[in-house]
Amino acid sequence: MIYFVCAFKAEARPFIDRLRLSRTQERPLIYRGDDAILIVGGMGAKAAADATRTVMELRPPAEEDLLVNLGICAAPARFAVGTLLAPASLRCGPEEMPLPSLRKTTLPRIALRTVDRPCDEPAETAVDMEAFAVAETAAAFFPEERIAVLKIVSDHFEPDSVTPKLAERLIEKQAENILKHLRFMLH
Repeated sequence: MIYFVCAFKAEARPFIDRLRLSRTQERPLIYRGDDAILIVGGMGAKAAADATRTVMELRPPAEEDLLVNLGICAAPARFAVGTLLAPASLRCGPEEMPLPSLRKTTLPRIALRTVDRPCDEPAETAVDMEAFAVAETAAAFFPEERIAVLKIVSDHFEPDSVTPKLAERLIEKQAENILKHLRFMLH
């Protein structure tokens, strides 16, 4: 089983369709299928932690299960908009958490910093608002090698340029590539 934690429905929609997930709960928004559970948790660390905890309580994970935080992020200009990233580590304030789950991937690796608000100042790391909280909460249920974060570059620290339609389009373009990486992790 793959547990998906997304902030927005626009980030989740390509997987709801591809994996034939059915809505089973409205608040929070949860979709289920034979091999996946997806929760749309909302923006920010608190919402992400709450969503992760909620989905774990619905169905405690089995040993072979995988949790993935999927969404968009800002990144340095050396990564084109639309690039799929596999963060090597997560940072939030002074805390840092390694992400060994995708260490053998060919995807670009970069540190991902979780912040409290959209970031409009260029940084050397990628930036999002949920990943650290998802991974930290999931660590109580999953071994670290079964927690993955996959982010798609949506902008170069220009948060006003990001729309739900853009997020959905960027994730749609990478959806098959994402599923390929997740299938590899499951085996």
